[in-house]
Amino acid sequence: MNKTNEYKETLQRICSQYELPKEFTNDSIKEFVSKNGSLQSIWGLCNKDLSDADFSKINEETFINLAFNEYTEFPENFKFDYKKIMEEAKNPGLGIRDLQKQGIVGKGINVAVIDKPILETHKEFLSRIKEYVFVNPESEFNDKMHFHGITCASFLCGNTCGVANGANLYYYVYPDKYENDGMYWNYHFKALDMIIENNEKSNTDDKIKIVSISAGFPRDRTDLTARMGKYVKELKDTGCYVIFSNIFGETFVCSSKTYIGNADDFDAYRLDIWQNNEWDKQRILIPAGGRTSPCNSGNENFMYDGNASCYSWAIPYMCGVFALALQVKSDLSYNDFCVLAKETAYKNNARLSVINPKEIIMRLSE
Repeated sequence: MNKTNEYKETLQRICSQYELPKEFTNDSIKEFVSKNGSLQSIWGLCNKDLSDADFSKINEETFINLAFNEYTEFPENFKFDYKKIMEEAKNPGLGIRDLQKQGIVGKGINVAVIDKPILETHKEFLSRIKEYVFVNPESEFNDKMHFHGITCASFLCGNTCGVANGANLYYYVYPDKYENDGMYWNYHFKALDMIIENNEKSNTDDKIKIVSISAGFPRDRTDLTARMGKYVKELKDTGCYVIFSNIFGETFVCSSKTYIGNADDFDAYRLDIWQNNEWDKQRILIPAGGRTSPCNSGNENFMYDGNASCYSWAIPYMCGVFALALQVKSDLSYNDFCVLAKETAYKNNARLSVINPKEIIMRLSE
């Protein structure tokens, strides 16, 4: 069995492990997806036969919280234009596509993602992947694909969903099989060793400038904090910046959307209920929820990921904006990028600061 067929079977098995609400109402759907990170909040309506379901009691604002894919069977004459929603949600938003039309695409910038196995032949990555590197080449799980990595990589530099869709991607693959967090982070540290080695032997054009890691650890884990700190410093000294949750969260925060229609509208971005705190309100919002990503089930397949806000999707987006900035000013440090992001952030109607990529690029171009 090839790995895409195996992934389809895995996806079907995952989506069969939970039941949909007996009645679709705004309240029942909100309850259904309320537990962040649960199977139903991640997969929603994916692989479900809803041809006889009644959606008359829910509105579009509620519907966009639900994930769905090409295997979701909607009723005939379905009230929401789900195909349009899926297509519109490929847009990174906030003026990114305008910048791309001007040639600001992260050209010449090498970025790395450390994550689980993906369908590297997906059309979203054609001409994007420079190297696909196995962190543990001997693992029997290197072909066990996972939705997390393909989403992160595409939001950073995918051809249609990505912010820096002209950047070169080095994808470091660790197997989706580990016994504890020590083993999990050892995969990341081994990948960082490989990145250091790559940069030491490479000329300037082949050096990796940004490492995107959609993961983090509690600050009381002093063992991990100390070890990661050494990697961050060593790579920073060579002009390469490692961005993971702990560093990202010092300046930025993830966000979801109030509606899908216009991803370029700063007023469309909000904090989720779980982010109702003063700390998150002071940080800069990065798009995360309400996006479409490629799917491992086929080279041309996509899925709408739902509208849940999460760090995992926001980190590669922010790294993508940083890559655009590096195309304009190659010696820009991450710290200076964060300062510029604060200075140029757009204050929306909810009095929340939203990253402003076009203004960042304009300031760097002056």
